[in-house]
Amino acid sequence: MPSWAASQYLKFQSQRTQPAIDLVNRIRLSNPERILDVGCGPGNSTRVLKDRFSHARVIGIDNSENMIEKAKADHPDMEFRLCDVSGDLAELEGDYDIVFSNACLQWVPNHHQLLKKLMELLRKNGVLAVQIPYNMREPIHRILEELSASAGWRAYFPQERVYNTLTQRNISISWPISRLNLIFGRRRIIT
Repeated sequence: MPSWAASQYLKFQSQRTQPAIDLVNRIRLSNPERILDVGCGPGNSTRVLKDRFSHARVIGIDNSENMIEKAKADHPDMEFRLCDVSGDLAELEGDYDIVFSNACLQWVPNHHQLLKKLMELLRKNGVLAVQIPYNMREPIHRILEELSASAGWRAYFPQERVYNTLTQRNISISWPISRLNLIFGRRRIIT
């Protein structure tokens, strides 16, 4: 997994935070008590969660020491922990009303196992709210899709398993919303 620099990440704070705001606004749970923010980065998504659910205990986790240090410095009123979700999650003590992740899980291997582990952290009727950047129509992704469907690579990319993992638990799935954020402005993208 890549190592992230909080200062670089925050250069586009509003563009990185807007999808988290949109995802939080889709959560239809009135009084959650415990919320886990997976891949919290410098705490911007954790702040969005805390602002929306002010009465809840919100815990942000990330595998980057730099991100956790920045989150603790900028949000001393909130709880942040260093944690790699690709490993053992026993230290997280389960029983969350919401497990939230904004633009993180695409960096974590073994989605099938990861989703199972995240769902095991939820209370009954809890919400798994996940946003992964949707740029699958870009040329590089089309090329990778063709390659992953070829005989030599098919076993390494079993995408239908992620869907099956979710539907086996009687989870309702909200399908993708496409968004284009012009980070650099129109001229910069065109040229």
